[in-house]
Amino acid sequence: MDLLQFSIPKFIRDIDSAFKSLKDFFNSGKNKVYYILGNHDIFIKNFLEESGIFPVLSCLEVVSGNKRIHIEHGHYYDYLFQNYQGKYIQIARFLGKLLKVCPELFHVYFKIEWFIEWFHYRLKNRKLPQVASSAVDSHKYLQAAREFFARGFDIVIFGHSHRHGLQIMEDGKIYANAGAWTSRRSHFLEILKGSISLKEWR
Repeated sequence: MDLLQFSIPKFIRDIDSAFKSLKDFFNSGKNKVYYILGNHDIFIKNFLEESGIFPVLSCLEVVSGNKRIHIEHGHYYDYLFQNYQGKYIQIARFLGKLLKVCPELFHVYFKIEWFIEWFHYRLKNRKLPQVASSAVDSHKYLQAAREFFARGFDIVIFGHSHRHGLQIMEDGKIYANAGAWTSRRSHFLEILKGSISLKEWR
């Protein structure tokens, strides 16, 4: 929520408008929203929790049909975020400015980051099963998903990496990522009776 917020007054203006839209959405029917915390929510976590507008969670685990589903942002599996939070925040601020100036360069950064991670992983793990360059996400997120599959989940949903797609993994388990709202084509995930699909936002 705060990637483009560079001042307290701007944040207050934007958040007020967003909350008003959410209240209208709630009042229009039996709608419910769960807010899943991400790496850009570090400074506004308490504010979100105290707003009382929606449940604020680090992750969400639900059952749809006969499928167990784990949903979280996914930043805890990001090496840079885990080990260099100070530098991570600096990079986030830089990317926010880059997004305002040239959205295409913003997305190029993530493509370069993904390729470097994939190449580094292959050099260190030549004997392990390969993660194809066409995979939905990098090995660290796919490996994290496998750990949830081992705990009995059928579908794992992350965000964070900005790479949208669905990937069928071992034993028919599914890894999903809705991508980023900053892309030319934004996507969302629909879950219905245990079935998940990736759809384009129009």
